[in-house]
Amino acid sequence: MEQNTLAAETGREHGSGSSRRLRNQNLVPAVVYGAGVDPVTVTVDRIEFRRVLNAAGANAVITLDIDGKTEQLTFVRDLQIHPIKDRVQHIDFLRVDAKQRITTEVPILLVGEAAELGREGGIVEQLMASIVLDCPVIAIPRAIEADITELSLSNPVRLSELSLGDDVTTDLEPETLVVTGALSRATLSDEEEGIVSEDGVEGEEGDGEEGGEGESDGADSSEG
Repeated sequence: MEQNTLAAETGREHGSGSSRRLRNQNLVPAVVYGAGVDPVTVTVDRIEFRRVLNAAGANAVITLDIDGKTEQLTFVRDLQIHPIKDRVQHIDFLRVDAKQRITTEVPILLVGEAAELGREGGIVEQLMASIVLDCPVIAIPRAIEADITELSLSNPVRLSELSLGDDVTTDLEPETLVVTGALSRATLSDEEEGIVSEDGVEGEEGDGEEGGEGESDGADSSEG
């Protein structure tokens, strides 16, 4: 397991005024709870927290180094973000056990280029942007990759083709569609124009034949 360590300090004051002062110092108030242990209020450095989260991903297990005395495995259970400043306002850390399993949602990322689909005039349609997995808490995938190299109109990407990782499971069926190919609007428009053009040509040919028959009839009647 990759070690993602974040320093945390106890002993912070409570209340909105205190929390505001902490945020002005680039500190974020947080709480650590779970595992049958009493909750503990702490503060963490906002910039350092962002660095760890960006590097490890939202589902990463973070080792909190509390006051430089104890280390606790945690999982970010909830984040409060300022709606305008886009800054972390508060963090809920959930204590976890290294042997524990957890159910969590992981994003699905597309990799590769769908060259064949492009030649067919198609576009990529991602039906699943994420997937719910059951996995060891110390082995949560940052993301699941879906390779679209072989994607075509007749060859979709199914769940069975994805690599979820060791000891990672999902309740979804293996045949579940993840990515499909579909004709683009431009291709559909071109095909429709082709059909209309063919109908027009057939119509003109039909009109010509009818006209010819009419002239023939006229000639016959004049002879009579």
